[in-house]
Amino acid sequence: MPEIEVYETQNLPAVKSQYLPDIDETIFRAKNWDVLQPSTERQELDTAIYDALALTAGEREAVQAGVAELVNNRKCRARSVAGGGA
Repeated sequence: MPEIEVYETQNLPAVKSQYLPDIDETIFRAKNWDVLQPSTERQELDTAIYDALALTAGEREAVQAGVAELVNNRKCRARSVAGGGA
């Protein structure tokens, strides 16, 4: 698994924890973080972040659709590379 260096994360935008409601920290021990079939824990965390960003229902749907498209595109590229480009 590739590692992320600290300098690579320094300029990433992030939601400050002070803007998130009290989240049960056990959520971060969840095993399933699949974005295409999100677990209850994933949905809970996503909702907290969407709330902190004050996203509308339409914006939330657009974010979810965009992420799903990115994941599917990445899977397609991985299959094409693994299959020798065919």
